[in-house]
Amino acid sequence: MGGERKMGNKLLAILVLILFLGADAAANQKRPNSCTVCHGDRAVEYAKSIHASVQVTCTDCHGGNERDLEMTAHARRFGFKGNLKDGRPPFTKQEIVFLCSRCHSDTRLMNTYGLPSDQLQQYRVSEHGVALLKRGDRNAASCSDCHGVHTILSVKDPASTVFYKNVPETCARCHSDDRLMARYGISAEIPERYRDGVHGRMLQQENRKDVPNCSRCHGSHGAAPPGVVRVENVCGQCHAKTRQFFDASPHRPAFQARGISQCVSCHDPHYTERADLSYFESRCTSCHEEGSGEYRRAQQIRVLVQETEQELAEVEEILKSARKVGIYVDPYVEQLSEARTRLIEAIPASHSLALEDIERYTSEARGIAADIQIELNTHLGERNLWRYLMLGIWGFILIVVVSLYLQMRRREKELEQEEPVE
Repeated sequence: MGGERKMGNKLLAILVLILFLGADAAANQKRPNSCTVCHGDRAVEYAKSIHASVQVTCTDCHGGNERDLEMTAHARRFGFKGNLKDGRPPFTKQEIVFLCSRCHSDTRLMNTYGLPSDQLQQYRVSEHGVALLKRGDRNAASCSDCHGVHTILSVKDPASTVFYKNVPETCARCHSDDRLMARYGISAEIPERYRDGVHGRMLQQENRKDVPNCSRCHGSHGAAPPGVVRVENVCGQCHAKTRQFFDASPHRPAFQARGISQCVSCHDPHYTERADLSYFESRCTSCHEEGSGEYRRAQQIRVLVQETEQELAEVEEILKSARKVGIYVDPYVEQLSEARTRLIEAIPASHSLALEDIERYTSEARGIAADIQIELNTHLGERNLWRYLMLGIWGFILIVVVSLYLQMRRREKELEQEEPVE
């Protein structure tokens, strides 16, 4: 009996200990975080951020004692960073750069998230970084100007300020400011011109991820305008074929010798238009006189492309006519699409200024168009012949029916006349 009582007491003691530890753990979990008690609005912003999802806390950036509900939480002995004076941000722009880099320059830490760790090095040599860190220009963009402060979202989040589709608007916060840009001799119309250009329209209206935004051409953390003789490297990332043809052209050595920028000499770098045949007149005359050999070569290229476009347009009309009369045209639509692709390829080839390059693509396009036209005209001719034949058959049947009807009516009258009169 005594043994059982001792065993019961032991079990009771263990149970009490478990309850006590559980209650203590619960109390610790419910213990308030002083940051969220006083800074509730910031806590709401922070809860949406990528930092909250990976347990980067307030004190990781600001320091301090998150268990202290008094102002002593901001004591320097707790490692609090920043100033406490009203009307001033807790960190200067320079301090923000180095605060963020404490984690974002840690290669081992960044590797766990698949992020680069060289952003500070890039920022130091960027236009923004040089202005802020070397010249002390507080107008220059710092980390928080682009990424935000507490609600920092993943670059993959469509709501993020650095989501690929939102980058132009983020840059425009500063680069559309007339007064600010005037200090640096930069046009404040650049963001608007980009939006109106073909790249901006494709990005915003078609949601194309493969078109350039600001950071794709200028860089993000290492943002800097490309040098005059390096613009082709930036454009060539997407327009690789165009660059190859240009490199083989007489323009390349001429431009290099004179220090002329390549792509942007003919194409506006921000308000980039979709190239058309008018370029061979409006752009060429900026350097070459009308009637010169170079100008005539440009017009030969223009005529080749223009005539090919006209032939493809004629085939398109024949396709429409064939579809209306019930001919199955899907295979021809695919062939015409292939012909248009060949014509599109002729535009990059025009940068070589070699007629044989243009003729190679345009002749292929015209050959495909000619084959389609011959086959469709054959089908339309056969259909017309069949239609005329059917019309003839139905006409013959109608004549026979009318003739029989007339004969029957005539016979009926004859029978009426032969009846005896009583």
